[in-house]
Amino acid sequence: MENIGSDLLTVFWIAAALAGIGLLVAGAERRVVVYYDGTDMAVTGLAVILPLIAWGLFETRLFESEAFNWAVRWLVSPTLVIAGLICMIANFKSAVAHNRSIVLGLLVGLFKFVFLVLTIIVIIGQLTKLAEEETSFGERVIAILIVVACALVSRAMINGPEVHASKGWQPDDGELC
Repeated sequence: MENIGSDLLTVFWIAAALAGIGLLVAGAERRVVVYYDGTDMAVTGLAVILPLIAWGLFETRLFESEAFNWAVRWLVSPTLVIAGLICMIANFKSAVAHNRSIVLGLLVGLFKFVFLVLTIIVIIGQLTKLAEEETSFGERVIAILIVVACALVSRAMINGPEVHASKGWQPDDGELC
């Protein structure tokens, strides 16, 4: 008997990758708003970073006092997770508002999140490689070029005013946030 589930999963990941590449190209060509501005990118970044910080705080014992550790674990960590969830909702709300389409906005909102996570992983990986002593000069140059390429692609994804201008939209037309 054939394993159709595995094939469907492969097809799903290929479709998701193609959709991501399509949104990357559409954003670079100023056809869809990926990040309206730097603040929009920062909000998406907070949706990624705040839960990670909460997890780190929840798993560590920062203080000698059990009362302080309890407060960090059961008050600060959940607050950071909730703030991250609020940023995630704001990410999707912004994507829908700036693209003026619910379906496209939800796809772009998911793309924004995945794009930023992958970019952060690549940049951290390359900076880690730069910090290693046994890294050769050529490897360091390649790592720097990859970090610069990530920064340039990220900058190209901040395209809201250009997309709105190219489509003739006024800045306040149809915005939800």
